[in-house]
Amino acid sequence: MAMEEDREDDDERDSDEEGPKKTGPDDYFKRICRVSGRILEAKNLVNTDTWGKSDPYCVVKGIRSNNHLVQIYKTKRIDDCLSPQWMEDFAFECPTSWGLNGLVGLKFFVYDSDDKITSEIGSDDFLGGADLDLYDALHNKPVSHTLELGGIEVRKQVKVHKKRKSLLCVQIKVTHEVVMKPLPPSQILLQSLRTVHKIAGIECNIARARHLRNADVLGRSDPVCVVRAATISGEVRELYRTRVVDDSLNPEWNEQFEKNWGEESAPGEQPVMLIFDIYDSDDGDEDVTESGDHLGSGMVALWDFPTGVKRKKRLELIGGSQLLETLLTKDGRPSSRTDDGGIVSKRLSGTSTGRLDKGKDGGHGFKGFMVHMIARMKNIKISSASSKSALLFELTVHRTEDTMPHAQFFKTPVEVREEEDVEYLMSLPDWKRGLFQPPRLLRQDFEDGGRPSLATLRAKDKIVFISGTVRGASGLASTDLLGKSDPYCIVEAQTVGSQKIFVHRTRVIQDSLCPSWQESFFFVVPETLTVQRLNFYVYDSDEGILDVGEFATEGLTNSDDSLGQTSVDLGSLCNGDRICEDIPLTGCKAARSQMPKVSASTAFRRFST
Repeated sequence: MAMEEDREDDDERDSDEEGPKKTGPDDYFKRICRVSGRILEAKNLVNTDTWGKSDPYCVVKGIRSNNHLVQIYKTKRIDDCLSPQWMEDFAFECPTSWGLNGLVGLKFFVYDSDDKITSEIGSDDFLGGADLDLYDALHNKPVSHTLELGGIEVRKQVKVHKKRKSLLCVQIKVTHEVVMKPLPPSQILLQSLRTVHKIAGIECNIARARHLRNADVLGRSDPVCVVRAATISGEVRELYRTRVVDDSLNPEWNEQFEKNWGEESAPGEQPVMLIFDIYDSDDGDEDVTESGDHLGSGMVALWDFPTGVKRKKRLELIGGSQLLETLLTKDGRPSSRTDDGGIVSKRLSGTSTGRLDKGKDGGHGFKGFMVHMIARMKNIKISSASSKSALLFELTVHRTEDTMPHAQFFKTPVEVREEEDVEYLMSLPDWKRGLFQPPRLLRQDFEDGGRPSLATLRAKDKIVFISGTVRGASGLASTDLLGKSDPYCIVEAQTVGSQKIFVHRTRVIQDSLCPSWQESFFFVVPETLTVQRLNFYVYDSDEGILDVGEFATEGLTNSDDSLGQTSVDLGSLCNGDRICEDIPLTGCKAARSQMPKVSASTAFRRFST
């Protein structure tokens, strides 16, 4: 929460809170509070495998009235089958925080599993989808539905007899409830700012890692895990370091540690992110973070863990694009993060990441094309030969609740008229509990003494820290002449004045229309800026390759095709609010011309998210 001063002649503002009022029928609405059912079977699926048959699985997503999708359920994979029988039950509770943007329908996606991996993001082999409208669904009555699967590419349908349609059989039950309409988002936000929850301590058990990269020529890696915390001010501090496990790609640590933040801790020292970095220890006498090979990193937000409850977490480990010291800049170059949360360019040496010499043509023309294809082939070889690295740990987060600093000035601003007003305001203990210093004009009046400037001191809400995870994208357009797109995502923060600030760039996923990035990011908002929204831009990388291995990235060039963009409004989100949704991408210039032709037998249309 920040403080601002207004001159005396500013217009009066309306009160942030309204008094109690009587309620009537118009103050209530009916919503879907729960949806449950069973995924029964699919029939006559297309075969996308050259050898054998498809390995189908089904993903269920909810459709909200704002057109966002939420993950509800994912079935198991059934190998080598075109008419799978799942017979799996699911249930989903709709959060009350959705308000009026409630659940209105379901989307069903059937995919062919690639390399025995199933993901809610999907795969490039799409076997069909169907929509189910829940508007007229009866209360608590199970209804069976046989849905025709649509959106299948015409070229894939030739493998299926024309008279045999792909079908999905499901049983769905919808539960309704009548509740009072929620308050306007602005009022909900102001009510949430009365209190603040602080991290008092954490208890962590680093259990094990799986499928780590082998960085040693002889033998196997000798992994060690380093745990760091990113604070709300952007500082990064080491909390714990495990022992070295010799000669192992699946190390078992089972090491516990605790960290407490007492009341004497400064406000800027509040932890908000945990960062896990795993290195291969080559020399016990040197710092492994300086001399060791990086094996993978991952981040988690402490807001995502409940208070006082031990939670197990499987964290996917990413390469250099998740290591703070080698985060990517907007143009795809490795960078390092400064102590104040900013980013500064940095050349790396002695690592496996390096720029390929593109020659005089700068990577354009036939030579650049060949470099691109060689990188694609090498990347496919590497990714298909290894499983995803992951870290398994347990975490318990302890919190305390306190009043928000300066919360009283939301409803009742203070008029500054006399010297006593200045002395009273400067003596408030909330300045030590909050992140912000007194306004410049108030400090100047306090230092100068005498009659102060006539002003009004009031409180305003301000976003100071943003974190998130770019999980992936689904149903992207293919803009490459040969093969598929090579997508990456850029995240930018947008201020009230429409200024855009770079936040994060993911690595490039080669040859994929359903990329899974799973990359986390955080952004410390400068005190002088007011962030209103986050923008996400997805591009197809065509040139400027930096690496062909684990850390494959490509520079943003004028030839990179846009695969779509979207944004998230942050203005009405409360402290710790978490959005986990699939948001439609718009603005793909190549969507109409490059998207494959699909059957028109059903109304289902698959769009990029």
